[in-house]
Amino acid sequence: MAGHMIKHIIFIVMTTILVGCLLILLGMYRYNDYRQYHEVIANEAVNSLANAITTFISERQRLVRLFGENNLVLLQQLARDPDNIKLEEQLRAEASRFFPSHFSLTITDEQGELYLEDYDGLMGELCFNDIREFAVNKKNEPRVHPHIEAYHFDIMSILETNDNKIILFISFRADILANAVLSTELPGHQLMLTYPTGSGLIEVSSEGARNVLARDNYLLTAEEGARLLASKEVLGTSWFAEDFHHPDLFIKQRNEIISQFIFIYIAFLAACLIMLMYLRKEEKRRKLAESHKDDFLSLVSHELRTPLTAINGSIGLVVNGVTGDISTKAHDMLAMAQQNCIRLVHLVNDLLDMQKIEAGKMTYNKNEVLVSEVLERSVEGCQSYAEQHQITYELILPPKQATSKIFVNIDENRIIQVLLNLLSNAAKYGAKRDIVEVKLQKVEAMVTISVTDHGSGIPADLKNSLFDQFTRAKEHVGSNIKGTGLGLNISKRIMDEHDGNIGYTTTASSTCFYITLPISRVEST
Repeated sequence: MAGHMIKHIIFIVMTTILVGCLLILLGMYRYNDYRQYHEVIANEAVNSLANAITTFISERQRLVRLFGENNLVLLQQLARDPDNIKLEEQLRAEASRFFPSHFSLTITDEQGELYLEDYDGLMGELCFNDIREFAVNKKNEPRVHPHIEAYHFDIMSILETNDNKIILFISFRADILANAVLSTELPGHQLMLTYPTGSGLIEVSSEGARNVLARDNYLLTAEEGARLLASKEVLGTSWFAEDFHHPDLFIKQRNEIISQFIFIYIAFLAACLIMLMYLRKEEKRRKLAESHKDDFLSLVSHELRTPLTAINGSIGLVVNGVTGDISTKAHDMLAMAQQNCIRLVHLVNDLLDMQKIEAGKMTYNKNEVLVSEVLERSVEGCQSYAEQHQITYELILPPKQATSKIFVNIDENRIIQVLLNLLSNAAKYGAKRDIVEVKLQKVEAMVTISVTDHGSGIPADLKNSLFDQFTRAKEHVGSNIKGTGLGLNISKRIMDEHDGNIGYTTTASSTCFYITLPISRVEST
């Protein structure tokens, strides 16, 4: 019982470990797939936002240029007379009508020098730097400028007049960009427009310009940098569109996967435990049934062997004429009864041997013996089979046997039992008037004994199960060739206990069974 249960426990433990490893691998794959999915949609989001902002800025630049062209005469007049308050108010009124959400407005000459004074202080140093850079390289790449009233970005355009060139400067509140960010942002993600300085400066988020964020420092932290999934340069601007996952996005998914797999694993362990309890219960039943079977076989075998031995002996005395003369018909009948009695004795002996082997109670009394003598005694002990089946055993010893003796460390009676089984099988299944070759050979550190008959060979359907219990060829079942189907199985177990081997080769016209045993010593003579 203990051996079977240990096997069951080892199998269940190995299975639970394997299932646990598989669940861990599946969890890792699911987590990686989830992360890759969000990386893909993050890339799509930043591409979409970058394109939207590029289009928006390009449209604003077009509108500023259109506004300037529509009001070119007014701009020329202001350029000639910048102190004319009436003209300036008229220009600002037109700008408010055209751009209701604009923040500030001014015009400069082509070198970036102001025509209109910034009395309201709506323009900061960054605005003046942008104007000067635009005057030099004619590139307007907006970025967010901080201001106490509103964070804003600048749009500029160069207008050709009859007299000179005028730079039209209009700034807009950065909050208007937040709508584009908000409409693109996905659940679990945070989209931002950032300016590439240091670790990155936040410009606009879905909440608005950076000044609406509840934080003291607008530079991206190392923790935020670690959460970056995708980044895309916004063409025509100084910004990058960047997508960050929320801090708990992947943690939440990971915890959910772990929780699900722990539940599955616990359920699997519970099933294994129930199965183990069931197997333990069944093992107890099996053990009890085997105990009853063994007790029954032991009782029947022992109870049968004694009377069978007595019957066999009594019949033998009558058949041999010890009790007086008997008729020929009675002699034949008693001889048949004696053969069947011998068969029953062999069956009982085989059953007792199988019982001992299965229970692990088969004992072996090993001694160092001369292998040729064991073989000779085996052949002599099987002569009755040879006469009964009209065959002859031909003993073939190695040429060097005359000058050396091969010794093996064996239980002599058990090895003779194996050889008698092979010899009797050869007699039963060999050809009529067959000459069965019994050969002894030395191969390196092993000795081989082979028994070769010249019968019809072993059927193909038996080749993989020949050494199993109760295996017999179908064509011999019910024939005059009798046997229990236990002999080869018992022989194999005996050979395993002697660190030896048993096997066979077969053709359509012969079969050779052989056993191998380790040599203990070789003695020269």
